[in-house]
Amino acid sequence: MNDMVISLRDSSYGLMGKVKHVDVKKDMIVVKFNREDEAKKLQDPFISTSALNSQDIRKLSNARRFFTGQEIEKEMGLAPGFVGKFTGSFNVSYNCTTTHERKLVDIGLNIKNMAKQ
Repeated sequence: MNDMVISLRDSSYGLMGKVKHVDVKKDMIVVKFNREDEAKKLQDPFISTSALNSQDIRKLSNARRFFTGQEIEKEMGLAPGFVGKFTGSFNVSYNCTTTHERKLVDIGLNIKNMAKQ
């Protein structure tokens, strides 16, 4: 346990905590939040500036900032090609109920396409 997670619940969206218990039968995860640390983040309107000026980020200034899709897939144990599919176009087609025409909608992140423009 003690894996770090980020909450996606409306009431605690974006808060970071540590997993304390996983109950598969109840489909439940117990997470412990550090109230003081998380409260500081919520009250600091300049959190990005504070983070950029911190000592930890200065140490990383010479560190590598970008990784290839293959490096990310290997590090995270993802299937080959996943990062490309996740960051590209993702087309969904459906039949429109009013016009009865076939529609195509791109719901992908399109990060790769946006970078090329």
